[in-house]
Amino acid sequence: MNPTEDAEMISMALRGLNVILHHGIKLLKTEGENPYLNYFSSLGGDEKLVELQKHKSDEVYDNALTILETFYDTNDPM
Repeated sequence: MNPTEDAEMISMALRGLNVILHHGIKLLKTEGENPYLNYFSSLGGDEKLVELQKHKSDEVYDNALTILETFYDTNDPM
């Protein structure tokens, strides 16, 4: 796989993750939490998103940043 295909695959996965995490927002009213976000974080996903901000692809960086800014308090150091 070449670097361009790799970046496209990662970006696609991040867009899918963003959709899943947004679906979890709907559960906040009934469950009081976003179970998808909790599970993702328990696997160290938030740390991986921080690492992906160092990716050579601007699209990967942007997708990772969007998730971090949407679902995590980016004012707190991770």
